[in-house]
This record gives sequence, C-alpha cells and structure tokens, in this order.
Amino acid sequence: IKMWVKETGWKVVIAPEVYKEMEYNKKFVYDPLPDDLKKHVVNFDEFWNVDEACSFYARAHTVICHEPHTPIMALAMGTPMMHTFSEFHSPKCWMFKDIGLEEWAPEFDRTSARQMFDILMGIHRDYPAAQAKVKTSMAYVEKRARAQMDVLKGVIGA
Repeated sequence: IKMWVKETGWKVVIAPEVYKEMEYNKKFVYDPLPDDLKKHVVNFDEFWNVDEACSFYARAHTVICHEPHTPIMALAMGTPMMHTFSEFHSPKCWMFKDIGLEEWAPEFDRTSARQMFDILMGIHRDYPAAQAKVKTSMAYVEKRARAQMDVLKGVIGA
C-alpha cells in the first residue's frame, strides 16, 4: 500500500472477500498505516454482496487478493488482478496459470513485497496490455466452458 500510494498517489480500498476478514483487515492492514497514508486508503467496515463487489471491481484499476474468488470476479469484470496465494490454499490457485496469468499469481510466502509491487507496477505501466491479457484469458475461459458444455450436451443427448 505504501509503495503504491507513493508511486501513483492513487487510493487503495481494503475490502473483505469473506466476513471473517473484516476484523483482520482493519487490525493488521489498515490500523498500522501511518496517519498521512490513511487519507489515501479506504477500509470497508461493512460486508458487501457479490453484485456490489463486482460493480466495484469493474471500476477498479487492479484487484489484489489473497483469496481466489475476488480475482476471478475481477477478471470477469475485465479488470487486471493479482492472486497472492499461500501454500495453505487448495490447488485452486493454479487456475490462473491454466488461463495464462501465472505471473499475476505470486506465492505470498515466497514473494517479497518488492517483487509483488513490481508485478503490480508492470500491470500499471502498460495497462492497455494488461487489459488485453485479461481479455485473452477470459476468451480462453469462455472457449473451454463452451467445449465442456458441448460434452455435457452429448452426454445428456441435448
């Protein structure tokens, strides 16, 4: 957060993916920030529903989350993302590799804050390329979904 605000001057929104994260977001992410930095940071203290989240992600520059569902929703809205997964996550984290976004999915415990910031700034510095990468990835997802539905139609005889 500090590096992003220092580099861009842009705001950061801290929002939970699940209700249980709200307390920890405030206690461990927002509260320790210096007061002069807090004016650039919004900490959601109310839980939002999926429609509200997706509406926000559609307008966001980039979405970063330790949970996998928020980045999936961001991609569906056309927004670049980072999924900072942990070794404690299930293999779901590899779905981003499968759709061509492995470099946007660094492992949290093995990637320094500087390296994560460099990934974020790579997205920021060539944002049109990042948006094109999202479109390419989502086109692949759509193609695979259509192919899977064709298989299902064959099985049920539709």
